[in-house]
Amino acid sequence: MARIFSLYRLTNFRGQSRVLGDVFMGTSMPTGTGECCAPKLLHHAALHGLAPLGLAEFYVGRENRSATRRHGQFFAPCEEKCRPILGFLLCGLHADHRKK
Repeated sequence: MARIFSLYRLTNFRGQSRVLGDVFMGTSMPTGTGECCAPKLLHHAALHGLAPLGLAEFYVGRENRSATRRHGQFFAPCEEKCRPILGFLLCGLHADHRKK
């Protein structure tokens, strides 16, 4: 898994680019870290000079076995996979960034 994670690079709004394992703020990285839409969209926005005004994620698909995801339901970034990397991704994005 460490080799696979080393293939993922994330870029923040300061223009800094790091390997996923270097930005993960946790003890061990679970499988699927960085696979959700929020990290991918923030990375894309930073690469292309876009400033997001907001971001919301909705689940599309069948309910999962643990019933934590239901079709059409809004949900916050997962604590285990996405939340530990969002801080890095948002670095350099300020409220006045969208005026540029």
